[in-house]
Amino acid sequence: MRFEVGAIPLSGLAVTDLNSELFGGASEYVSVATILMLLGGLILAVACINYANLATARAAGRGRDVGLRKVVGAKRHQIMLQYSFEAGLLVFSGAVLAILCLAAIAPVLDATVDMNVIPVVLPLGRFWLFVLFTLVAVTLAAGAYPALVLSGSRPIETLRLGRRRAAPPFVAALLVGTQFVAASFLLIMVIVVSAQNGELRRAAFGMNVDPLLVIDNASPLTGVSTETLLDELRRLPQIRAVTATSSIPWSGSVNVGAVSRSAEAAGIENARAVFFNHVGADFFSVFGLSVLAGRVFDRERGEDVMPEFQEWSADHPLHAMLDRTFVEELGFESPEAAVDQLVYFPMPEETGKPPQPVRLIGVVEDRPLHFQGAGANGNFFVFGDVFEFQVAQIARDDVPSALNAIDEMWQRLSPLMPRSRRFLDDIFNENYETFGRVNQIFVVLATTAFLISLVGLFAIAMQLANRRLHEIGVRKTLGATTRQVIWMLLRDFTKPVIIANIIAWPLAYFAARFYLNVFMHRISLTIWPFLLSMVLTAAVAWLAVAGQAYRAGRVQPARVLRTE
Repeated sequence: MRFEVGAIPLSGLAVTDLNSELFGGASEYVSVATILMLLGGLILAVACINYANLATARAAGRGRDVGLRKVVGAKRHQIMLQYSFEAGLLVFSGAVLAILCLAAIAPVLDATVDMNVIPVVLPLGRFWLFVLFTLVAVTLAAGAYPALVLSGSRPIETLRLGRRRAAPPFVAALLVGTQFVAASFLLIMVIVVSAQNGELRRAAFGMNVDPLLVIDNASPLTGVSTETLLDELRRLPQIRAVTATSSIPWSGSVNVGAVSRSAEAAGIENARAVFFNHVGADFFSVFGLSVLAGRVFDRERGEDVMPEFQEWSADHPLHAMLDRTFVEELGFESPEAAVDQLVYFPMPEETGKPPQPVRLIGVVEDRPLHFQGAGANGNFFVFGDVFEFQVAQIARDDVPSALNAIDEMWQRLSPLMPRSRRFLDDIFNENYETFGRVNQIFVVLATTAFLISLVGLFAIAMQLANRRLHEIGVRKTLGATTRQVIWMLLRDFTKPVIIANIIAWPLAYFAARFYLNVFMHRISLTIWPFLLSMVLTAAVAWLAVAGQAYRAGRVQPARVLRTE
């Protein structure tokens, strides 16, 4: 592993911790602020494209206005400036509404996520400078193309026809498709993030029927040894089982080491990363990890206990256990094949010692115990007898009396130290909260992108359906049925949505892999989130344009062809 030492401003400590929790230090360029800015920019880009699409479609009906202005002497740049100014007014109005909405939801943010936005953001000059820059950029992005289309009309054509020729049909399809690329990307991420979070909750809360209580007992401070506390807990009738561990499951602690299959390949560059768990007796039964092969640690066997580092020797292999995932990573054919085999810890070069052999005495089933592994996917277990955290399995039908008995016991053992105990479920919820909020952010952003895209698709469907009424009249005159016309329109409107999904797939795949790689226990990334996104976007698109397609499909040919 590579460690970097540096200074962090106190004001940035919370964000730094959040970046580490979410992204595991994957890259110095990846941060919560960067991701939120990119996602917010994505939503803004969808809105800009939507405006450009609708304004361009609406431009067809404003041809006479533009033609008259040009006849009386208006220059092209003046026409462009006028319609860019219109876009700027809309953007400014939207910014005012956005700030008002921010002020309205500020109390909710403060109450739910402890983030008081208004006093921090509004007094900052750079915030308003950023808002001004965003207003100018959005105005140019949204208004440039419609202004260019309107200003490029020829007065003689627009005054004769009363309207300007609309942009080519592929332009509207391209703009609609671009919106749905963003919407589809966000929808796939919603599905993946929701599935991953659901799997974490299922795995965590499906571990035990009886609740697990974690007691923080730092012996040098409390004066209570690990064995004394475990013996006292065993005497309580409400306690089903006890164990100990050096790190709390589902906490933010990360303890990653390196293990290699052979002594010859025991260099750091050849070793496999694994999460080290220093555990006590009965750990596997308390946490519900079933034994697949071999045996568990036994306190009666002195060789099972991990000695101090200074006592390690290549002549005396240590004893350890591992889970199924790490068995596969090391290349063993089966859990049974790994039992009684030797693996090796690379030793620091400055010690001059050869790799330390470790004998594998047992293999347990995979069971998630940590959110992140810093590159490690499997678990490695070593046995000890001194721990900071003791874990008690409490009978679920007698929790209140068990807590009272534990508090009385603690008061008797260490009256000067306040007791520190938490349920494992509460520890999971506290550390899961961040990932749950990530899911909520993606849901909100995806919903926003979809609503914007659907508004644009509905308006474009209305414009294109009206534009194709003459074509539909001719088709029906030649024998086309209403059902065939409706299907034709739905197919044409759906094509850009399907193509947009396919374009979004590679982007969503790499983003989903990046997110899933943060976790030790993660779902398999299959084709289903991508197919589900395509089905949902196509279905929603059909709902948005079905009314217009049905109205156009039922048109009477005589009504649209009588003026020809």
